Amino acid sequence: MIYSIYAFKEYLKKVTPNFIKNIFPRMLRVKIYSKIFPFYFIPTNLNKLPNINFIDDYNNLDTQHKYIDKFYTNFKQNSEMTFTNLTQELHKKFNADSKFKFLDIGGEYIDFYLELNKNFKNIEYYFHNTENINNIFNQLKKNYNFNNLFIIDRLEEISNNHFDFINLGASLQYIEDYEILLDKITNLKSYVLISAIPVYKSKNKSQNKFIIVKQAKNSAGNYLYFFNKDYLFSIFKNKNFDIILEQDNPTDNVNLKNFEKIVDEISYLDLIFHKK
Repeated sequence: MIYSIYAFKEYLKKVTPNFIKNIFPRMLRVKIYSKIFPFYFIPTNLNKLPNINFIDDYNNLDTQHKYIDKFYTNFKQNSEMTFTNLTQELHKKFNADSKFKFLDIGGEYIDFYLELNKNFKNIEYYFHNTENINNIFNQLKKNYNFNNLFIIDRLEEISNNHFDFINLGASLQYIEDYEILLDKITNLKSYVLISAIPVYKSKNKSQNKFIIVKQAKNSAGNYLYFFNKDYLFSIFKNKNFDIILEQDNPTDNVNLKNFEKIVDEISYLDLIFHKK
């Protein structure tokens, strides 16, 4: 039944005439669609992510230029974050003149880099995302002479540096080779922030590592991992990391009720791990 309702919602979005879309603001349409299908994700029977998965064509050079213009107008970050007080969290760990390396895996908008530069004058900002977004950031670096911005094209390059703080903002669950990534970052003495991550508990042996789900909130329909909480935590515990923050992610009211009969417990969390 859940798949039929989801298909009906997507059908309505496709057949809605443009003149109606122009009459009703996008946010109102989103609320209507959410009433029809309130869930963010739907389960699948997949055991690996599809080869062609994450769609990121919404992110382009024009959008980045707009965020740069806005930043230099009001001198603050205007794009949204999955961990809204990240800058304040960094201030607890680093002084304004501290020299440290920050790795942002899954970052999207350049004004976060500008916000960090405003707060930390000696920061080195390393960035990794899909090839498309990496290319955009390379172009921005060239056009604006962002000399302390470094783009990492391949996960293998992470081993070439020591990072003091690693940010995985709603990104770990979309990375097919997450085990390779986690193996590399847990070899470092660092802070690791994983925000907006869906995790669950289950006694089902087939769910001892992850289940794969599909986005239902938007039409992109990207696939992602939901991780078994005990499994995810064990990866860090086995590399002598402590968990110093565990909280519900407050940025969105994510409805996961359709998974309550599939797993024993489920939550949408922000986590910070640290190895001294």
